[in-house]
Amino acid sequence: MSPFVLLVIAPIWFWWAGRLAAIDFREHRLPDRLVLPAYPVLGLLLLANGTNVRTVAVVGITAICAVISGYVLHRLAGLGLGDVKLGGVCTAALTATGALAPGLIAIALIGGLHATIHAGIVRSLRDEMPFGPAILTGTTLGLLSTI
Repeated sequence: MSPFVLLVIAPIWFWWAGRLAAIDFREHRLPDRLVLPAYPVLGLLLLANGTNVRTVAVVGITAICAVISGYVLHRLAGLGLGDVKLGGVCTAALTATGALAPGLIAIALIGGLHATIHAGIVRSLRDEMPFGPAILTGTTLGLLSTI
């Protein structure tokens, strides 16, 4: 892993992910003012790291596919729109680092464990649960798997 990633991108990622997870746990929402700017910032960081434009385009297309898939889940299963937008950014980050499979597996496992614990505590399967922290934690673990 390049020094640029370790010195610049990693601290930004941990600050951003921690802040979003805390907000989602507390307020059950992921603010657009923190999620949406991550799309162009990720693209610029990739270009600054020397990633070629074609790769950045593939990462962008992957993000678009993730948002479309998330929107379908929003309509069919009630996934929050904040989670849909966050999923696009996290998918792009995982794709850019080559950690898409481990990241998605980690997101699914952490999300399932969180849902099981949440349902056991509130004793309801209908109660709203913040899924952002599971997305962020799984993505972080996926990104760390590339080190």
